[in-house]
Amino acid sequence: MCQLVRPTGSTRIDRASLAHSHWACIDAQTFKAFWDEEVAAAEGRLDLETIWVATGLLLPVWNRLPQDDVRVWRIDNGAGTSILGRIIRPGAVEKLQAAFGLEQGIRLGARDLLTAVKAGDEVAIPGLGKARLAYVLVNSARRLEIRDYDADDRAWLKARGVFSEIIQYRTRLFVPVDRAVEILDAIIAERR
Repeated sequence: MCQLVRPTGSTRIDRASLAHSHWACIDAQTFKAFWDEEVAAAEGRLDLETIWVATGLLLPVWNRLPQDDVRVWRIDNGAGTSILGRIIRPGAVEKLQAAFGLEQGIRLGARDLLTAVKAGDEVAIPGLGKARLAYVLVNSARRLEIRDYDADDRAWLKARGVFSEIIQYRTRLFVPVDRAVEILDAIIAERR
């Protein structure tokens, strides 16, 4: 087995497959030039992401943690501090809080809500009681739907940019996808 290391990650490949691939031997100076070029390209497209990590003594509470990804990760900040724990997806934060009896200790922001619903989770919208945000397919188009909202909040939500449609004799509320971050931020900020 060989490990092919690149500036942005690594892959493993067996020697027989390596011999039949497009990889070829090059001199050190050419290698350094290619490496530096790839490093420069990677630095230009830095992605920032907020993650939640369950840390501490995990084994006694393992059965209460989400079971979608059971890997334990070591996260290093590059300055010598590292954290060991399980990464919790935004959609599972609410379930985790309920499992430990916490009352809204972590409030997701608009981008976190969108990340969670696009991953297939239905998440609570902070400040809207039992209202949940879901990514649904309506008329062959993906939409962000607000479900289980309080009927008294309908006019207030529509004033913030949410629109409604009557589908199968039921009024449904949708957040415009192109303005979702702006609208959700406004809703969360006003209802804190």
